[in-house]
Amino acid sequence: MIFEQSMPSCLVGIWVQASKPFPLALRTARALIRLGLSPECIHWVRDHCSVSHDDPSGFGTRSIFELLDLAKSRRSSIWLLDAGTWPIHPIPHSVLKSSESLRMIGFGAIKKDRFGIVPSDALATVWERSNFLEVLEGKIGDWVPQEPNAWGSLFIPAGMLNEVRGYPENLEFRASLRGALQVDHTDPIPTVRIDGLDVRIDQRLRIAQVITSLQRGGAERIALDLHKYWLAQDIHAALVAIDAPRRAAFQEPPGFVHSFDRIHRDQRVDACVGFVQRFQPDLVHTHLLSRKEHRAFASLGVPTMTTLHNMPQGWPKEFRQTDIGELDLVVSCAKAVERQAVETLPGLEHRTVWNGISGREFRMELQTREIHRQRIRSSYGIHDKDWVLLALANPRPQKRLERIPRVVSFLQDALNETREDRRVHAIFAGEASSNNALACESSQELDIAIEMFCQAGTCHRVGSIDNVQEILSAADVLVSVSQYEGLSLAHLEALASGLPVVATDVGGNREIASRMSAMRMVDADCDDREIANAIQSILESRDRGLGNPSIGLHRSFETYTMGRVYHRMLRGLLGKVSRPSPKGLWLVTNNFSVGGAQSSARRLLGKLHERGRRVRVAVLDENPNDPTPGTQSLRNQGIPVFSVPRPLPQQEYSIGVQKAVDHLLDAIDREPPEALVFWNTIPVYKLLLADGLMGVPIYDVSPGEMNLTSLENCLASGFIGLPYQSTLDYGARLSAAVVKYNGEREIAQRAFGVGCPVTSIPNGVPIGNPIGQSTPRESISREPTPREPMRIGTSARLNPHKRVEDLLDALRKLEPNQRSRVELWVAGGVDGAFGTYAEQLRIASLDLPVRWLGSVTDIDAFLRELDLFVMISEPAGCPNAILEAMSVGLPVIATDVGGASEMVVHGQSGIIVPPRSPDAMARAIVELLSAPDKRASYAQASRARAIACYSVDRMADDYEHLFWGALDRATA
Repeated sequence: MIFEQSMPSCLVGIWVQASKPFPLALRTARALIRLGLSPECIHWVRDHCSVSHDDPSGFGTRSIFELLDLAKSRRSSIWLLDAGTWPIHPIPHSVLKSSESLRMIGFGAIKKDRFGIVPSDALATVWERSNFLEVLEGKIGDWVPQEPNAWGSLFIPAGMLNEVRGYPENLEFRASLRGALQVDHTDPIPTVRIDGLDVRIDQRLRIAQVITSLQRGGAERIALDLHKYWLAQDIHAALVAIDAPRRAAFQEPPGFVHSFDRIHRDQRVDACVGFVQRFQPDLVHTHLLSRKEHRAFASLGVPTMTTLHNMPQGWPKEFRQTDIGELDLVVSCAKAVERQAVETLPGLEHRTVWNGISGREFRMELQTREIHRQRIRSSYGIHDKDWVLLALANPRPQKRLERIPRVVSFLQDALNETREDRRVHAIFAGEASSNNALACESSQELDIAIEMFCQAGTCHRVGSIDNVQEILSAADVLVSVSQYEGLSLAHLEALASGLPVVATDVGGNREIASRMSAMRMVDADCDDREIANAIQSILESRDRGLGNPSIGLHRSFETYTMGRVYHRMLRGLLGKVSRPSPKGLWLVTNNFSVGGAQSSARRLLGKLHERGRRVRVAVLDENPNDPTPGTQSLRNQGIPVFSVPRPLPQQEYSIGVQKAVDHLLDAIDREPPEALVFWNTIPVYKLLLADGLMGVPIYDVSPGEMNLTSLENCLASGFIGLPYQSTLDYGARLSAAVVKYNGEREIAQRAFGVGCPVTSIPNGVPIGNPIGQSTPRESISREPTPREPMRIGTSARLNPHKRVEDLLDALRKLEPNQRSRVELWVAGGVDGAFGTYAEQLRIASLDLPVRWLGSVTDIDAFLRELDLFVMISEPAGCPNAILEAMSVGLPVIATDVGGASEMVVHGQSGIIVPPRSPDAMARAIVELLSAPDKRASYAQASRARAIACYSVDRMADDYEHLFWGALDRATA
């Protein structure tokens, strides 16, 4: 019997401790859901010491006392489990119902597990001595667990909630409860073991990789290296092979499992499925399996992903027919492969993880390299001055090895023309699989080509080799002429050893070349002479034999980086399949310091919160011990703000950022949203979060020209382990992008591609009373009351982007009698480190009618003292400063930058002038200075436009429609 979905009588609390990885809690949740429990019944219970939303171990969790209160209000019992446990048996509904009113505490045993943590024999024996039937008969159980790690499964009936709720909240709950359960207590609470509560436990993640065999090959090498990585990370890993190797094999590692004793492959697959089921992994990762075999492992109900190691021509049997539900994640070894996979299987979740090797294994001391070079060359009769081409590939049709002998002949002809006494040699390292007819045929074609095109003794077939490093030291260039490819380990090995590579432009080769310039590509359909020419241009300019110190392996292709990115995929997938029902949204931004973008975000969050939407915020660049006023304001409104840990000064930036992202992903998994919003977010965080977060719609707000430039710069820098080549790759991860004015839509659409919808949502500001009115009236501005000097105002933080010097130049352009009739008020403090710039402005304004007000906290009061608002800024999106001026009824003069011309209607609500034109700005000021009636008309139209198009309510409506599709908030 399993849990009934309608069961209202039991809430489940999963203990989440800071010292344990959060995916352990996800494992427990998945196990409960597989038993039929509704995700709505599951709650994360924080460790007693985790009380702050700034603590990632406490964010999105309940205290045990909050859970007790919730259970009491629902008249429900509570089942408490440690993160990392999984139930052994379905708990009978009848047991829960019959125990609801009993005065007792139920325990489940931590049972023996051949794969996980094993309790002592004595402990397990004692567990058996309590029996639920004895409690029903009025007898008291005779044992209480003494150690916290023995409390893996605890049941509190609804009738006991008042009694256990009375314990002090400043003590660890289980410690105080343990005292009440001692048999020598004045009024001890009966305890009993309920076998339906029995659990197994493992405090490590558990991963089972399944591969066809352990024979030497690229996919097998990746699986083996990943297995070693998992073991080094203290992950409980199993590597399962279905078939015995048919060519030279890798050494079997610890945790290797096979079922070679079965005759038929189907029987071996069934045996492997049985093992994986007993192993109880958190995730099954397959390589090279057919669709039918994937389905067999997916039937276990465990999250399943597979890695595609090649372009579509090399995909496993019937993989193109894979249905939604048969795989949870498809990982491609290159972006080129992923693009084909998305096109073929658009309904599945897709990611890319670049292959990696251990680069240090291929870096030799020069003396050692020279020893191996001379030894190998002499064994094949190769002179030191001869050219040596190396092909590292097992013969298969797509490798087209038979082309290389003809390339050798072209190179030899070129050398003969120079009358140089040297020969061109080719070494072929690789072995055809004995049971693959096509591979054997390719091997025969290579032999024929060697006999036809090469001089005797210049082409050497060395078969499978154990030490690739040594054979690389003997070569001058690695040559690959594949018709299609995934992401070749041979290419990485050559580059790591200092050897240049000439390869066809297929698969992930272009992605390798984007990080390492020693990768030379030729068109896949070019003739053999073009390949020879590319090789010749390298060899004629290279100091051969000693390796090139300028050639090396980019860290994006290291084994450790590959493992780290797979780790991100692992926790992203576990989160996707284990989260409770999503609610509300998360907004991720850099900080809430002073600025227009930050003000808009705060206004939106406040309005959504006021409407009953659940909103949470993550800030990436704030000190949690010194929150900005904006962050504190949000918290005062009841909006939780999580300060993401920043990389430490002594920490490598890429590792620090990844750890910060992991903390945030954990927090998101605790409180999953219906939408995640990037709001002016540091580009590398956007990329990592979009890559690691699965199953959550992601929106990028403000991808304007300036932000796109930052994103492009980040992509061009080649951040370690990020396989994104362009903004199009990032756009494929987005549900939509938001720009602040229509003029940005085309730019964003080009950047993110047609698959990413782009919508325009301008900023919104509060609409208060108009100037001169004490009560709200929709669109009334004050009557013109000419005042001299006329007060012109602008609000801007003082940095060069704001172009305040242009405004000073405009004042200087006025006639002296006109200048005496105006006064410029500048509200805004110095922005960051631009103190010198601000001082230069002050000096330049000494002969002008300018008042420098510094930082102004009450912008509304400042605006109400003005007659005219002027805005100059480059670049600019949808400046709040203009909207705020419009909302109180001020005419506006703005430069035609960003969305200014969409906000200010030229000749109706203000004047638009060309950027960097002090003359045009001066003419506009004179025009309004001499026409108070026009100022009044513009002011009235300006406020009316703000009410109609730029209110906070309108902005919130637009975002609600984008995120939730409707404005009905009854069920928010």
